[in-house]
Amino acid sequence: MSLYHESVRNGTAERLTGHLRRSSRRKGGTRAVGDRQQRQNCLPVVNGEPTIRVLHVDDEPGFGEVVAEFLERENDRFAVSTETSASGGLNRLANGDEFDCIVSDFDMPRKDGIEFLEDVRNDHPDLPFILFTGKGSEQVASDAISAGATDYLQKSGGSDQYTVLANRVVNACDRYRAEQELTAARETHETVLSNISDTVFITDDSGTFTYVCPNVHFVFGYSAEEVTERDSIDALFDERLVEQDELEAEGEIPNVETEIVDKAGERRTVLVTVKQVAIRDGTRLYSVRDISDRKEREHELDASQARYRSLTEDVLDSSDVGTFILDSDFEIVWVNEAVEEYFGLDRKAIIGADKEELIETDIASIFEAPARFAEIVTTTYEDNTYVEEFECHVLAGEEREDRWLNHWSQPIEAGLYEGGRIEHYTDITEQKEQKAELERYQRIVEVLNDVATIVDPDGTITYASPSTKRVLGYEPEKLIGEDRFGFESPETREAMADAIEHVLRNPGEIRTVQTRFRRPDGSWRWLESTMRNRLDDDTIDGILVNSRDDSERRRRRRQLQRQNERLEEFASIVSHDLQSPLDVAEGRLELAREECDTEHLVAASRAHDRMRALIAELLTLASEGELVADMEPVDLAALARDCWQNVVTAEATLVADIDRTIHADPSRLRQLLANLFGNSVEHSSTSPRSDARGNSVEHESTGSRTPSGDSPEHGREAVTVTIGECAGGFYVEDDGPGIPPAERDSVFEAGYSTAKDGTGYGLRIVERIAEAHGWTVRATEGSDGGARFEITGVESADR
Repeated sequence: MSLYHESVRNGTAERLTGHLRRSSRRKGGTRAVGDRQQRQNCLPVVNGEPTIRVLHVDDEPGFGEVVAEFLERENDRFAVSTETSASGGLNRLANGDEFDCIVSDFDMPRKDGIEFLEDVRNDHPDLPFILFTGKGSEQVASDAISAGATDYLQKSGGSDQYTVLANRVVNACDRYRAEQELTAARETHETVLSNISDTVFITDDSGTFTYVCPNVHFVFGYSAEEVTERDSIDALFDERLVEQDELEAEGEIPNVETEIVDKAGERRTVLVTVKQVAIRDGTRLYSVRDISDRKEREHELDASQARYRSLTEDVLDSSDVGTFILDSDFEIVWVNEAVEEYFGLDRKAIIGADKEELIETDIASIFEAPARFAEIVTTTYEDNTYVEEFECHVLAGEEREDRWLNHWSQPIEAGLYEGGRIEHYTDITEQKEQKAELERYQRIVEVLNDVATIVDPDGTITYASPSTKRVLGYEPEKLIGEDRFGFESPETREAMADAIEHVLRNPGEIRTVQTRFRRPDGSWRWLESTMRNRLDDDTIDGILVNSRDDSERRRRRRQLQRQNERLEEFASIVSHDLQSPLDVAEGRLELAREECDTEHLVAASRAHDRMRALIAELLTLASEGELVADMEPVDLAALARDCWQNVVTAEATLVADIDRTIHADPSRLRQLLANLFGNSVEHSSTSPRSDARGNSVEHESTGSRTPSGDSPEHGREAVTVTIGECAGGFYVEDDGPGIPPAERDSVFEAGYSTAKDGTGYGLRIVERIAEAHGWTVRATEGSDGGARFEITGVESADR
């Protein structure tokens, strides 16, 4: 049983609560839990000291409230949060709540204070943790300290225990914060010492090392351990740095310049300052700085430093600009690092050089136009009275990059180098590239047949592309600020408004509508306008309207419709006016056969069959001659394999060597392939190659009979038909006898056939279907000597 249980039983808790209430009334009333929570959120600094955030965990809610009240009254720095279980406390920590100290009971259900402490230590190894328990024993105290508890305090009853607890918490938190600050300071100290360019030693009076800075290798090349192994600091230097008497008298010997030999055997110049100190680690502090590079630069630049000192500030102000300073004899007195980068020159090597001679020997050749560069620059030396500015192109070389520079130079009219000249070279490569890119875009926009405009949601035009003048007749700038709907025909204005409203409501969607736009002369131009909502693009910030002149397409569509109507009329005439007399003739022929049997009637019957086949071919030719109005993506390989199933192919094989999707009318493309496949099979399989040359020229699309000799036992070779891809389209070829060159231009003529029972319209239909699509078909020789038909001008749907 906890101490709180016992206090409840003997009335102690009630007396403690009464004491708290009386104290609160004396100080102005009872402090509410909400007030304490608000105080925790604010976390003020009290009397210059930080608030102490305490998490108190005890399974008795009433006792937790008592502890919180007493602690906060003991010290205004406290902000106490309470939890009634170890899991609740762990949740507070897991949720990111920050505390400076945890005070926990020991005897709690499910997880006691020691187990709670062990869980806390997993993520918070140093957070102060005080075990405040009513179940006290030496074993519990020992276990708590072993588990990492900061302190252990047994509940004793009475209000004095809270004073003790408050002091323990303050001491633990102050000690914890002091340790954190000390650790941070130590880490900062070590980081600084490890990264500064100077290195530091501490010795005793005899020169024996007591401390060596970790960064000693930057200067000496040795590790701190290697330096410590030396007898004394004098072993690092060529000479004794200071005398003890002098150091004691002065307290500090600054800036002793001397030389050392580093671990690699190289001689270096260092600057040493020695101070007399009285610290735990020793009596002498040595600060050593490597000045080798500086000394070398000083030797090289001493001659020119005095001459350009008066211009140093101006040069530094333009450090990203390559700068030459020339004296009155036009000799180089100073250049900056940008010159080295831009020109690929060694600045130290060219100080003192004659600039005009240097242009001739080393500089002019790096430019795209060396003669022009040399002439412009050297002319300024001949007449040093004016400002010169021009652009020049540096070509890439071993020590330089390809770049554009802007040369700007002027006379020096006062100061140390009066009569000389200063030259600046600014890198304008990026600006040139951006300008070229902009000009390309501008040119593309100018030559496009599409008109691009940007309109506000209310229809006000904010941009019009240069093509507006050519397509619509308006100067682009004249349309800025105008109402787009004011140029729209009444019959299409509503569609335009609906499209804009739609893309405003659905920013990710695109809307295309047919509109009529009024030109300056009052005429109307049909446009196909596509709208996109680009209000989210700061550059566009509006509705982007891309309009394409649709007048010609609409005219062609009307023309196509009229032409197709004429073809349909022709087909109707052929179908009715020829079919009826043929039906009568065939009927009379059947009656004649009943009266007599003569070979003339057989010939007449064959003539009727041929007339009926011709009528069918003429109807097909008429229908396939109609121009294609609507096309869709068609997978050539898939359509070819499907079409092959409906062709009398005997022993023939199809090879679909193509992976291409094109725009076509599927039904009419199927007819085209069927005619070509049938032609290859019929004329490649009817006879051996030796006696069948010239037969592969016609296949009637409506016939379904198998030619004689079409089975394997006749000894015929099986034909292979291939559909593949060629430049601009596709081809169909076979490995049959082929077509003689002299006949290849004739095979598409209506009525041309080498088969005695052919109509001569099969390949003509192929040509008409191709023309209806806007394609071109030609006959040529296949890769194996057979017939090859190439269809070009085909538009791909997958590219």
